[in-house]
Amino acid sequence: MAKKPDNQEDLKQLVAAARTPGLPERWVQLAGRLDTNSFSRYLAMQVFTCNWDGYAMFKNNYRVYHDPESGRLYFIPHGMDQTFGRTLSPLLPRRWEGLVARAFMETSEGRALYQRQIGLLFTNVYQTAEQVRRVDELAGTLRPLFAEQGARAA
Repeated sequence: MAKKPDNQEDLKQLVAAARTPGLPERWVQLAGRLDTNSFSRYLAMQVFTCNWDGYAMFKNNYRVYHDPESGRLYFIPHGMDQTFGRTLSPLLPRRWEGLVARAFMETSEGRALYQRQIGLLFTNVYQTAEQVRRVDELAGTLRPLFAEQGARAA
């Protein structure tokens, strides 16, 4: 069993930052403890992959890494077994369950970073024609293997 760190001051500071009542000051506090670009990508990818069981929408299946060089925290997905199961539309969930996700998205700066990441994903990563081509390619490879098991499997 992995030993838990004795000092979780970094996480306590992040929670305190997320609970800062004034939105401008909250953003300053969050940005001082969290890599905000990485976190906005993390949120966008959870929504894009319909990862309803992750941190942002269910407070589950995540890890937090403290980078000793920058002093900032990074959220890392973990246990992504509930992805692509149901669509989340529009590209903003009905609510953000994770405290940091909710606090981040309540700020105008956080929403702007999130929307920028959504735009970048649409234009640079999720290229429909390429995805369809790749699925067709993989289906062509897999179909004969399933056919060996019978028509129903194919």
